Amino acid sequence: MMNEVVNALLKLKVFREFYTEEIQAFSNYISRHQFLAGQVLMKKGEIGTYLGIILQGEVNIVENSEVLVTRTEGELLGEIALIQSQSRSANVVAASNGEVAVISFDDIEKIKNTHPKIAIKLISVLTRSTWQKLQESKTKNTNNYIVIIANENEYYPVIDFIVKHQDFWQSHPIAITPKLAHILSTEINININIGKYLDYQRLIGTETAVGSLIMSGNVSAVIYLRTPILAVKNQLNIEAFLILCDVYQVPLATNISTAKAILYYL
Repeated sequence: MMNEVVNALLKLKVFREFYTEEIQAFSNYISRHQFLAGQVLMKKGEIGTYLGIILQGEVNIVENSEVLVTRTEGELLGEIALIQSQSRSANVVAASNGEVAVISFDDIEKIKNTHPKIAIKLISVLTRSTWQKLQESKTKNTNNYIVIIANENEYYPVIDFIVKHQDFWQSHPIAITPKLAHILSTEINININIGKYLDYQRLIGTETAVGSLIMSGNVSAVIYLRTPILAVKNQLNIEAFLILCDVYQVPLATNISTAKAILYYL
């Protein structure tokens, strides 16, 4: 028998693309909370660790005592802090009595590991909502990065590739791991445009998560060299990552030949 959380989510337009079984899978990570009119649900400036889905009632987005917009049943709260890895940009105050479903960013990471395809669909919902709200506010990070990541056994092939095309990287900022950047700066001493340091093991939830950059529309291509035998140990993360690139139509190269093709494409 379906629980009350599943029934509540199934009624919302935002989850119309989900199968009942998928909602059942991630509903185990969701808690329901009632709120009263005038209650502050989220505070401006706080570090966001969760997002909300309005099940009933209305809430106001408030800045400097001014109501910027009212959110109603089925709308999301706090997802921008997740996708963009930033603090809350405004206060969220209940305009009526109601109820909200809450899921933490850490739990979304857990869903990614246990149900990667469901996680991608869920993150797609969050990203579309974020995009719409950013368009409304006319604010968007316009930086675009080429993400370059590699397993340790593939460091030097990718470094050789970077060195051979160093003129290209002068005008195209890259996002790489701190370890790869350290090798480039200390062992190779190459001058390239490193625009972002990242942790490709995390999909979302931090400013260094490669998935957050992809979902925010700030990645023009991904070069991901990995040793297949090592990749099996982390298969769920890899599957989620590859699906993410596919969903957001980000060109992905998994070998040097296709990486060269991406350079010409860009």
